[in-house]
Formats: sequence, structure tokens, C-alpha cells
Amino acid sequence: MSNEEKQITIYDNEGHLVYRGESFESKANGIGTQYYKSGSVCYEGEWRDDRRNGLGTSYYESGPVKYKGEWKDGNRNGQGTIYFENGNVKYEGTWKNGERNGRGTAYYEDGTIWYKGEWIDDKRNKQGTAYYENGSVWYEGEWKDNFPEGQGSFYYQDGGVYSGEVHNGMIHGEGAMYFGDAKMLIIENSEENQNEYPVDSYEGHWENGKICGHGVMHYSDGRTYDGEWAECKRNGHGILYKPDGTIEYEGEWKDDKQVE
Repeated sequence: MSNEEKQITIYDNEGHLVYRGESFESKANGIGTQYYKSGSVCYEGEWRDDRRNGLGTSYYESGPVKYKGEWKDGNRNGQGTIYFENGNVKYEGTWKNGERNGRGTAYYEDGTIWYKGEWIDDKRNKQGTAYYENGSVWYEGEWKDNFPEGQGSFYYQDGGVYSGEVHNGMIHGEGAMYFGDAKMLIIENSEENQNEYPVDSYEGHWENGKICGHGVMHYSDGRTYDGEWAECKRNGHGILYKPDGTIEYEGEWKDDKQVE
């Protein structure tokens, strides 16, 4: 079959150009271009049996590149990059069946990195790092179905850092928190919203983002509390140590107050 015989042009019922390029057995096969009804290019690249297969580039109807990379049976598959309509990269990495799978990097629309790591079925999974819009790290560690899950570290804008166990996107389990510049333990649904003393760090148990169970709190004035907690308040048995290590109080606590 000659080269001329492989070239075809297809129009829809309304006379709009649909496809122009190589064919075999009346199907798009080889190199060809697909068009929007407006006449702008929709896709140009390789085809097999009327489907995008191989290397190719798709476009927004307004003209900019939408995706450039590998295809299989009409879906993004293999290595490829997808773009925002403004031309900035949206995601670059591995694809499978049209979804992000494997290692890849996603970006905010302004071009700042959003997430770098592993994906499964278009969701962040396994190991990865997420970023604030200013480019600093928000979280690095393990993921499951788009949520931090397992072991990881959160980084806060005030300089605070948490490292330890996380569940369903929240601090949960055993972990340590350095409180950063705030030096304050926020207590939800509390009028005072701070401890008796500014805080430096905490190591111990957490439940759903709150200090709960046994843990050790280090205060900015040098005092240390070692004992039980509930809802981010000292509750149960605990020992408060002076900066020199001697005991200031040992006994029961209720809602951050000593029970005499």
C-alpha cells in the first residue's frame, strides 16, 4: 500500500474535520491529528485501531498543550506530563489507565510544587511529601488514599514540628511535637486556650489530634510534667518537676488543675 493510500481525512455529519492522518483497514493507525469541532487541534501523535497509542500530545480547545507523553488504548499510560491551561505543569510522572500511578510530582497552578511521591489509582499512597503554597514542606511520610497514614512528620508555619504516628490525616498514636514560635498548647473549645505555662515540646500519646493518654510535656520555664492527659489537659496521675529536677507536685490532676 502506498503512502498516499494510507492518508485519510474524516469529517463528521456536520462537515467538521475530525481526523487527518495515516490509516490502515479504515482505522486511524500510525501518525495522525484529531480536531475539535471548532477546528483547533485536539490531539496529534500515534494511533492504533482508532485509539491513541504510543507517543502523543493533547491540547485544550483554546490551544495550549494539555498532556504530552505516552498513551495506551486512548488513556494516558506510561510517562507523561499534564499541564494547566496557563501552561504550567500540573503533574509529571507515571500514569496507568488514565490515572496517576507510580512516582510523580504534582504542582499548584502557579507552578509551586504541591506533592512529590508515590500514587495509586490517582491517589497519594505509600511515601510522599506535600508542600504549602509557599514551597515549604507541610508533611512528609506515609500516605493512604490521599491522607497521611502511618509514620510521618508535619511541619507548621510557626516552626513547629510533629514526628510520629498519624491516622486518617491526623496526629494519632505515639509521637513528639516541638511547638515552635507559638509556645502554646491550643485546647479546642476552651476559653483560655493555653496551658498554665508556655510549652516547648511533648512526647507521648495522641488521639485524633489531641494529647490523650500518657506523655511528657516540657515547658518553656524549665518545668516538666510526666503523667496522664485527656483532651490536651493534665488529667489523672502526674508529676510536675521544677527546672532543677526536684518534684513540685505529685498526685492527681483534673482539667489541668491539681487535686488537693
